[in-house]
Amino acid sequence: MNRPVIRILPLLLSVIFNLMPMEAFAQGPVNSTIGAVLCYIAGMMYGNFGRALASIAIATLGVQAMLGRIRWESAIIVGIGIAVFFGAPAIVATFLAVIGTVTLGC
Repeated sequence: MNRPVIRILPLLLSVIFNLMPMEAFAQGPVNSTIGAVLCYIAGMMYGNFGRALASIAIATLGVQAMLGRIRWESAIIVGIGIAVFFGAPAIVATFLAVIGTVTLGC
């Protein structure tokens, strides 16, 4: 492509995007099969199964770090990742409250 086309391409794309009808951004059906499966998996991971799995992972990482098989930094990073994973619903709820949406969908 030559330079004039590259310069005008972002402007052209923004005009096309702004002329699209809002119905193009509509969501699919609320009670879809895929949505139900994903909600089931999320419920399972945030329930007792997920907590047990996270507890086993933290205990295993702690033992391995004490034995010197992995570095403490790696164990701490995984622990922070697990904390963020289980704190994700609260983080998402905070963002949804800021933009005015109240429900999460599951």
